[in-house]
Amino acid sequence: MATEEKEQDLPQEGEQVTPEAEPAEETLESLRAERDDYLARWQRSQADCMNMRRRSNEDLEARLRMRMQPLLESLLLVFDNLDMALASPAETDEAKNLAIGVRMTRDQLLSALGSEDVQRIETGGEFDPNLHQAIQMIPGSGQEPGTIVGTLRTGFTWRDVVLRSAQVHVAAEPEEAEEA
Repeated sequence: MATEEKEQDLPQEGEQVTPEAEPAEETLESLRAERDDYLARWQRSQADCMNMRRRSNEDLEARLRMRMQPLLESLLLVFDNLDMALASPAETDEAKNLAIGVRMTRDQLLSALGSEDVQRIETGGEFDPNLHQAIQMIPGSGQEPGTIVGTLRTGFTWRDVVLRSAQVHVAAEPEEAEEA
């Protein structure tokens, strides 16, 4: 009998909604608005969480760069000193054996730097002011102007950031012969 009374309260198809049904419609609309509000808040919270993760990762990367960059630059100076030691002539057997040890140390240092994503800057081809520092312009070198003709000091990048520019000699326009 209770079910029959409930069915009588519901509007039948084609029947107009009576004023008694209006509070139910208002309640339904308020529930939909509340649902939409909760959904929007949840979506904003998700976006805030993702932004916080991204910022946290960026901050961590910046701190890592700040700590590692001076160390890597110091190790590059060690690399330069080992290169200078290898550039000196080794004429005696003792000096040759020492040069072998220095070369092995240099290669091991270069390998350790490579494992930390430190890469040499290529110095063959065109001069790039973002990667190279022109130490001297050499006219009449037989090369196209703007081409690197020699390297004075090797440059390096770390995680696509230049640690040290490569110091290079660059071909210049040939000098015109002065008219007498």
